[in-house]
Amino acid sequence: MQKDKKLGAEIHAVSRRIHRRMNSILSEHDAMDLTPMQGRILGYLHTETKRDVYQKDIEAEFSITRSTVTSVLQLMEKHGYIRRESVPHDARLKKIVCTPLGDKAFARIDSSIHQIEGELRDALSPQEHDLMMELLGRLKHTLN
Repeated sequence: MQKDKKLGAEIHAVSRRIHRRMNSILSEHDAMDLTPMQGRILGYLHTETKRDVYQKDIEAEFSITRSTVTSVLQLMEKHGYIRRESVPHDARLKKIVCTPLGDKAFARIDSSIHQIEGELRDALSPQEHDLMMELLGRLKHTLN
């Protein structure tokens, strides 16, 4: 066991390499100029198809401030990835909806994620993968 190595630093290094790999794959596929947070928001919108999603939902899901979400959503709307639509039951609320451009960008991101996940899975045996997921889950729980 390498006790002198810092676990957090190693996790961060792996995370940064995954992020760089993701950017590399996206640039190979001529992907849109989305930031990682914008990509995660598009992913969230695609997983929450059974209900309307509002700005407050995004704030809660990603633990980010209202002002940050406002600026991210404004930029995404300006670039045509999302639109805000009024809802009939409350004129103050605007639901967040993906546009066709947002759907196309998400498809590219999703494809890249699957490619990277495949590369990560190939590096581990099924037992190692299960153990890794268990250990990471324990670490996340510890930090909550």
